[in-house]
Amino acid sequence: MNDLALRGHIRLLLENTLDFYELTSESRGVFPLQLRELISEESQGRSRVRQQAALFSRQYSLPSRRKPACDPELPVPHPLDADWRFSIRSAKQILEQVCRFLQPGDPILLVATPTLARVASILKLPFKFVFASRMLDPVTLELRRLCPGFEFVDIEGDLATAGAKASIIDPPWYDEVALPMIRKALRGTLIGGQVYVCVPDVFTACSSAPILTDVRELGALFATHCEIEPLIVRYETPYFELNALRAARLTNVHPQWRTAQLVRLSAVATRDDAVPTETLWTEISLGTSRIRVCESGHERKEPSSFIVLNTVSRAAWKAIAPSVVTSGNRFSCGPATLDRGRPQYDLVTRLELVAAREQHELNEHISRRPLKAYSPVDKRRWAVRA
Repeated sequence: MNDLALRGHIRLLLENTLDFYELTSESRGVFPLQLRELISEESQGRSRVRQQAALFSRQYSLPSRRKPACDPELPVPHPLDADWRFSIRSAKQILEQVCRFLQPGDPILLVATPTLARVASILKLPFKFVFASRMLDPVTLELRRLCPGFEFVDIEGDLATAGAKASIIDPPWYDEVALPMIRKALRGTLIGGQVYVCVPDVFTACSSAPILTDVRELGALFATHCEIEPLIVRYETPYFELNALRAARLTNVHPQWRTAQLVRLSAVATRDDAVPTETLWTEISLGTSRIRVCESGHERKEPSSFIVLNTVSRAAWKAIAPSVVTSGNRFSCGPATLDRGRPQYDLVTRLELVAAREQHELNEHISRRPLKAYSPVDKRRWAVRA
């Protein structure tokens, strides 16, 4: 989307929203840091929204009205996984959209969509669900416990045996990872079936995903029909992104500001493809904190202090070449020697302190209430389909 359209969109929001919190909710994927820059420019310009922009610019650091939600039964998302999870409402809407033309018992392939798996399991939807992911991933291991009756398959294998009538995939927004994952979803879907893909929203800046953000190019790449579904998908802000926003002094942000579009591709015959994976990281769990440690490529004699980046950009964290990354968006550089799977003693002590701090932050800023996806309305709606 060009700069002129983005600025026109922001000016329209400044005229029609009550405050910065509501504006972030309606931004259609504009990252809050970018919103702050655009609003600052408008407040100093001569446009008709100058006064409103000046008012909004004083609201960045106000407390948010609502905490983001995070399923307490699953490990918290980790920034290295690019793990954003749907809101419960969006998860239900996606499942309704996908299942409307299916028959009970039809197989549905889920790829990188843990919230969909949780909601489908709680609702006891009358379909056969196949969940594709890395088999030893901590989130997958918990889903195997929480979703009885689901079939779990390794995403690194050939998914052709899934034989799904429909697939749903929410890949990381990097073409180098997303496109092989979409190819695998197409391969796991019967020819003529439908593959639903969550892609960046219209105003989301994704320099690493030029194909994923262009519906025509996406369809052309896989030689299939591709169209946008009439649904805006919302994500709950994960803990690591919340910490990034807090580091940027942006606290008055809607917990579901990040949005996506749902596009539908017609399944066609395709070759299998390998999904790039990171193999240099070892994960350690300390309480609710998930800590990844990497030994290679660091020449410094002493580990550096932990810093919280004010961005979730993959390019930003790769530029500092971290050796330790936590689920709270904390990064540390320097050596992190492992001995029999355990970090050196001084690093262990530091990690325990960081984990304790992250536990406190998580309790204070994230809602960890039990997932309640089942309601009388859901019961009536899905009983008809069954």
